[in-house]
Amino acid sequence: MGNLLARIGALSTAAKVLLAFAALLLLVLCIVASPLMVVLAFLALVVAIFALIIRILRRRPLRTWGIIAGSSLVLVLAFSGISGALYGGGQEQAGSTGQDEQAAVAPKPKPTEEKKAKPAPKPEEDEDEGRYDATATVTRVVDGDTVEIEPAVDGVEDVRLIGVDTPETVDPSEDVEPYGPESSNYATSVLEGEKVELEFDEERTDQYGRLLAYVYLAGDEMFNGELVEGGYAQVYTVDPNARYEERFRAFQEEARDANLGIWGLSEDDQCELADRGNGIGDGTPGCEERREPAPRPAPEPEPQPEPEPVPQPEPKPEPSSPDASASASPDPAPAPAPSSGDLDCSDFDTQEEAQAVYDQDTSDPNGLDGPQGESYTGDPGVACEDLPPGGSEASPTSSASPTSSASPSASSPAPSGGGGAPSGGGDIDCDEVDGPIPTPPGDPDGLDGDGDGLACE
Repeated sequence: MGNLLARIGALSTAAKVLLAFAALLLLVLCIVASPLMVVLAFLALVVAIFALIIRILRRRPLRTWGIIAGSSLVLVLAFSGISGALYGGGQEQAGSTGQDEQAAVAPKPKPTEEKKAKPAPKPEEDEDEGRYDATATVTRVVDGDTVEIEPAVDGVEDVRLIGVDTPETVDPSEDVEPYGPESSNYATSVLEGEKVELEFDEERTDQYGRLLAYVYLAGDEMFNGELVEGGYAQVYTVDPNARYEERFRAFQEEARDANLGIWGLSEDDQCELADRGNGIGDGTPGCEERREPAPRPAPEPEPQPEPEPVPQPEPKPEPSSPDASASASPDPAPAPAPSSGDLDCSDFDTQEEAQAVYDQDTSDPNGLDGPQGESYTGDPGVACEDLPPGGSEASPTSSASPTSSASPSASSPAPSGGGGAPSGGGDIDCDEVDGPIPTPPGDPDGLDGDGDGLACE
């Protein structure tokens, strides 16, 4: 740099003047072409930066390229300022000058043209007021799809959102449904205290007297669609209010695919929601199958106690008469076959068994009613009186065999002198006997004239 200045100083005066003039001319040209100079200086800056990076990687000196990069940056900034000062303000001034000239040249409109001119557009607020049916402030959120507004519209403060249904939270006749509190809290956080616009459909009120409306927030955001899109509500269309049904169903499919809100609940929780024709809720086929109770096994019958046998009263012997003694009594219980003279009372367990043997042969070859040739023992015709009785207390005379009929008087001793049994000694006749009696063994007195086993008939 010092050598360059020394050479310039060594030049003649004329040469110095020419050199200064050339430098000024070059400067003017650069100023005039400042946009081009900005581009050239920027390219030089880029090249210098790449050169610096390469020299840094190769560990070479950076001084020369550093000076070039710094100078290029200064030139870019300088010529950018010059270009903006020369051409930026000039374009604005030229534009304003052109507009002034056009305004001066344009002819004044005729009075008839003023009448045909279009009216100026209304402000945006006027357009919104014409688009919506009413404007109000939400004073209270009842649940996810019902709010209260102020001022009232047509005297009604309650507004039911059209086309959507959130899980129930305030119905006193129903339990709080799954995801109901979340939907109500979301509606409260977004709507309560906010100014909203209401758009009505074909029917303006429902059977409960509530207004039916699409609710819009600032910025034309319909809150009905936001509920469906976020999974806080399901689509619920009640004709004829179906203006935005297709839009709501598209939102619902997106929420279902993303498992948002009610679409992310378990199947059991979804079955507790209302059935609005969207594949969930109480009454859908999947929920009906879950509600069918499993068949209970039939209870085993409890063992019934066996009825106690009713004791049968023992038949009482009826009073016997001579005519009754002639009739056959019921068949006696089977007894041992009779034998001649080889049995005694020790061979029987009960008096009934001995009596059955005796009744088969009243001649008493076994001596069951006393030894042969001796007087009777006890009651005549009663065998083995010392044995215990059998299953019945009836006297042997009530069970006489067909071959021998007992007399009812056999149960009591016949009078004989001092009231004892006939001795069978051949000195007794029927005048001394009260009624028919069993014929004594051998009939020594000849009392049984007809040989039927009964004496003194």
